[in-house]
Amino acid sequence: MKKHKFISVLTLVLIILLTAFLGIANGEPNVVKVQVHIVNGSGLTESQVRNALAKANMADANAARFVVDSNHYYSDPNATAADANKNEPNKINIWAVPKCTVTGEPNNVSGQQGSIIELVDPNATKDPCDPNSSKVFMKDSTLAHELNHALGLDHNKPDGTPITDPENKMYPDNSTHGGTEPRHSCHRTGIKLEPWQRQKIAQSKMLKAKDAVERGYGGDIYDSVGDVISEYIDLNWSQGWSQWVANTCMFYVTAQVRVLSFAAYSEIGFYIESDNNFSTGQPPEGLDYYVALQPADNQISLWMFEMGYGWVSLDPNGITYELTYTSKDADVPPVPSGVRFELPLSMLERRAGDVISYKAFAREGLQMDVSPDTGLFGVALPPWPPDFVRDGVINYNDLDVLAGNWLLSPPNDPNVDLYYDGRINFRDFAEFGQYWDQRQP
Repeated sequence: MKKHKFISVLTLVLIILLTAFLGIANGEPNVVKVQVHIVNGSGLTESQVRNALAKANMADANAARFVVDSNHYYSDPNATAADANKNEPNKINIWAVPKCTVTGEPNNVSGQQGSIIELVDPNATKDPCDPNSSKVFMKDSTLAHELNHALGLDHNKPDGTPITDPENKMYPDNSTHGGTEPRHSCHRTGIKLEPWQRQKIAQSKMLKAKDAVERGYGGDIYDSVGDVISEYIDLNWSQGWSQWVANTCMFYVTAQVRVLSFAAYSEIGFYIESDNNFSTGQPPEGLDYYVALQPADNQISLWMFEMGYGWVSLDPNGITYELTYTSKDADVPPVPSGVRFELPLSMLERRAGDVISYKAFAREGLQMDVSPDTGLFGVALPPWPPDFVRDGVINYNDLDVLAGNWLLSPPNDPNVDLYYDGRINFRDFAEFGQYWDQRQP
């Protein structure tokens, strides 16, 4: 081993030990950009939303930090989050509205679906604990609660039982809690987060997708709500991004409708153009694959288009999925509203280039909605992550680069951030170690 290589390794080991002793490896929290929409008649002001956002940042310290990127005011009380043109991609869109249009009933309870949060405050001047009131109001904890839904938290503990601590931020608020009294907002008393909740936030798909988008390896698009009759096929949001996991490049795609259908002959999924060649695959867009979930029987289908044969069924083994949900700040079950696939790109026989394109679809019987309405949405694929010097092998040259970025937040080279959390520490070193002395697959 060359002397300077030995020094590099020794230096990095000493830095790691010193960091462990001082306990300074946490770095800065993940920054999440938000767009604020205030609709006339909502009963809420931009100042109230920003104050609630500040409370959320206090509770989410060291996990996530929400930053207002832009804000909009609509004098038309009919402006809604259902208008895809008003929602900005790659940000959480927070809407203060007179009535929920995306998250659905009950309309007097705030909710979250995907990257949209709807806040309602129909009667802020009335005592929320008045048993004669049927109204609720937005508290400081409401927005913090919905933001954490967007980051992957729900109303349950890790063992699946409901959270019972009213000081916890994910305790449902607008609720009867099993009684017959009207819904009101006096049950949650705090915005506390447990360590396991902070850990879940740090590892959330939403934050990893955000990081991938900022690197240029992902994006999302909105589709207008109400452009088809059935809410079961009415797509409103889809997202695609890619990330290397060990020696596999994973493609994550999410599609959401207003309400997921569990009827027979319904499915939700994606058409994929994988080889950047329009002459292969289904004309005119050269669609090479489609992957879909049939919720009724919990089955994944994978098909490839062959010229002269049409769509040919393939083995979907290796593709995993999870349902996504519309969550409400109430003691009502979340509503299934979409699916997220994790697809190893090594499964695609027809693969070429550094871009993969897709179109989301939802189908029930002969009815179908697609997004985007025309064309495809393209996602750039990231380079093999630990090969920082781009020579096809993982060795001391790459270790030098990792050492040079140690504890930086953000790093000088974003590709060194192997854990996708905006900071360089033990987690990245552990990821790096999995590739040591390997060559690009």
